[in-house]
Amino acid sequence: MSAGATAISAPVAPTGPRAFNPWLVALAAVVPTFMIFAALAVVLAFLVLVMKRSVAEKGAHLVAE
Repeated sequence: MSAGATAISAPVAPTGPRAFNPWLVALAAVVPTFMIFAALAVVLAFLVLVMKRSVAEKGAHLVAE
């Protein structure tokens, strides 16, 4: 093995925890959470619109004796 072979065998990709962009890490954490809550809000809004309205009968009292 020659002295110049060590530069070729060096890893190409950066290693270690500082290799990732902090903005990308934050985005990867926020986007799935946002999508889950957005889907939940759409489902709840649909259920509220579909629910049958419940009203008291005419002449009914709040407290039955």
